[in-house]
Amino acid sequence: MRNQLAFLLSMLFWQGCAFGFVGQEKAQVVEIDGVRHIQNPAIPAKGTVLLDIEKVLEINPYDNPDVALKSIFSARLDDGAIILYDINDSKAYLFSAEGKYERDLVRNGQGPGEFSPRSLLLIHPMKNQIWISGGLKLAKFDRNGRFLGELKTGDMVLQFVDENSYVTDAEMRSPDFTTHKKILLKKIEAQNRIVEGPIFKEGTYIKWIRNPNGPGGFSDIWCTPDIEYAADPRMRRVYIVEKVDYKIEVKDLEGKTLFVIERPVKRCKVSRKDVEIAKSYLAKDERSRWILDAYPNELMAIQEMKPLSNGYLAVYRITGLMKYELDVFDSEGRYQYILKLPEGMSLHSEQFYDFGFGTIEGRGDYPVYVQYRVKNLPDVFRR
Repeated sequence: MRNQLAFLLSMLFWQGCAFGFVGQEKAQVVEIDGVRHIQNPAIPAKGTVLLDIEKVLEINPYDNPDVALKSIFSARLDDGAIILYDINDSKAYLFSAEGKYERDLVRNGQGPGEFSPRSLLLIHPMKNQIWISGGLKLAKFDRNGRFLGELKTGDMVLQFVDENSYVTDAEMRSPDFTTHKKILLKKIEAQNRIVEGPIFKEGTYIKWIRNPNGPGGFSDIWCTPDIEYAADPRMRRVYIVEKVDYKIEVKDLEGKTLFVIERPVKRCKVSRKDVEIAKSYLAKDERSRWILDAYPNELMAIQEMKPLSNGYLAVYRITGLMKYELDVFDSEGRYQYILKLPEGMSLHSEQFYDFGFGTIEGRGDYPVYVQYRVKNLPDVFRR
């Protein structure tokens, strides 16, 4: 979800590249400083798999006059109900598992349970409750959308790991354009008191590219260093990776490193011409033209991660500007698959479920929500 926010700000095209290969054919387990490192080959054990999918649900929110969404993000409750929402406009609507409109979830405003526009609204279903974050606060609702209470957090983006605990990040930007960042657990206790838990990772990164000719800088999810994380509530794990490399730390909720997933990778190169094509609009703006020259010529290794069912993990490996492949590892950190979608479909805004995934697709001039069941890969997706 964090990268869905950043995705809205990035308008890059793509340039393909190759990744590194080694002669190793099977994963090797090496202990380093008391921690298991799963050193995988560049080729997955079970190869590249084209997903065999079947559409099981489509929701066109614009069919209902009570729904007003400029853009669509989605979340799914355990009973199959769907929430479609607008991050920037702070609107959210609840639909049944069959796609029938049920109710408006969010009121605009400053009061309890209300969110002002442009508060970066995010929805976090967790068992029989719905947490909604935005504007540095959290509001709690029951399954039917009844407001239960709220609390101030100071956290912009977060991922829940159980009903009352979430993983978030804290950043402090320095005058030298470096950013100190830490990933940590926070627990919601009695009287809505938030207590900080273990720190999973922290470090200082040159996340912002300085303007060499004046004030300002820019950050881009494809080319600037950062720490990425993903929480898996079912496995009670947190995955942490420095995007510059392909070494994923798998931690428990106490902060202990269980093992490290490694995969050889060659970071992609981009030329000035690639950037000029991708960011042609910058050439028209004198104040932003410097970005074309300052843009790095090498991309990060990983864009983001998403937990799958049965302890599997999906890793979005960057293969070019706005281009990546989906690596899949099992619960022991062994590289199993590269997943492909049918021709004409692209990985963009999908949310994975036990049976498949939901995504946003265009229907003419407007987007709709679509759910697909995956008919193959029973070890990853339940039929």
